[in-house]
Amino acid sequence: GLLLAHVADNELYEFVTTREMGEAPLLCTGTWRYSRHPNHFGEGLFWTALGGFALACGAGWMLVGAAFNFAVLYQVTVLVEERMMASPARSHLYKLYQKSTSRLIPWWKLAWHSQG
Repeated sequence: GLLLAHVADNELYEFVTTREMGEAPLLCTGTWRYSRHPNHFGEGLFWTALGGFALACGAGWMLVGAAFNFAVLYQVTVLVEERMMASPARSHLYKLYQKSTSRLIPWWKLAWHSQG
């Protein structure tokens, strides 16, 4: 999970720091081709693993921390989606991206092949 989050965050950083004006305003390659939030998914996998480890060790109460982190990741995901839709330069493309790409769990493209 942490490896996926790391790769996705690095792809996003590279996209944001090297994109030229006029280039695609939306990252939809690499891990972002299969999930709109692969970094959040990777982080969620990490918290799931910690929760599973806590259960195996008899410390089920530690699931509260994993659940809290999932709630935070969910809220951040909602805020990012809202910000993307508020951008006039991206909203049309982002709607297509939403229709063709899983929100969280990496999955194959659904319909929008030529744009991504």
